[in-house]
Amino acid sequence: MAEGRELIRLEQVRVPLPGAAGVLITVDWTLREGEFWVVGGLNGSGKSTWLSTAAGLYPPGQGHQWIFGRDTREMVERDRAEIRSNIGFVFENTGRLFAELNVAENVALPLSYRKNCPAEDVLKEVSVVLDACGLSDYAASEPSVLSRGMQRRVALARALIMGPDLLMIDSPLTSQDPQQSRWWVDFLDSLRKDEHAFKTPSTVVVTTEEFGPWLASDRQFVLIDSGEFHVLGDRSSVTGDSRPVVREMWVGR
Repeated sequence: MAEGRELIRLEQVRVPLPGAAGVLITVDWTLREGEFWVVGGLNGSGKSTWLSTAAGLYPPGQGHQWIFGRDTREMVERDRAEIRSNIGFVFENTGRLFAELNVAENVALPLSYRKNCPAEDVLKEVSVVLDACGLSDYAASEPSVLSRGMQRRVALARALIMGPDLLMIDSPLTSQDPQQSRWWVDFLDSLRKDEHAFKTPSTVVVTTEEFGPWLASDRQFVLIDSGEFHVLGDRSSVTGDSRPVVREMWVGR
């Protein structure tokens, strides 16, 4: 299979880790179109900070970063906003939804902003994405009445409504039961197979505290541990790794 175009490249990037004074992650990493990366680490290892930095939400402490072929050091705020609109980012926990907006309004917001139109004008597109995410029955609900897992799905729908080339999700399986975890794994696979009636991303990056649910043959794995960034490789590299932290993350405690 031909090598996909480069979406993100990090060279000697150092990421300051909050709450861990003096601890930094030094990263060399390239993300290409069509890839699925699983970035694992124990709680507090720095996965969220790394993911936000890779997405261009935070500047790296030092080093060079390119997103969609553009050097982030040469970007102005308008450039960064354009880049961010093509990266669907789902924050951890409840996804940072707007409490004063209902589910449909939360999902419609970024698209209505891009098109400079009222939310009512994009409801058709919103309904298609809500249906795909199993959220149609909650369109008029406030986020506060939904479970944390369903709020996370709303945040996913909000990211997908923009038709991004790249989807980055921070810890989608945290505090999910096995059925909900399976939904996320299967749904992300369906996005990359273009099985939906809207533009879907072919490239996905997720963070996790457990490799086990993600052990499919078409994924690449990273471990963040003790302030270091280790590219592990494919599924066989993970299952063949003898380090206790890696085994714990795919076998379980």
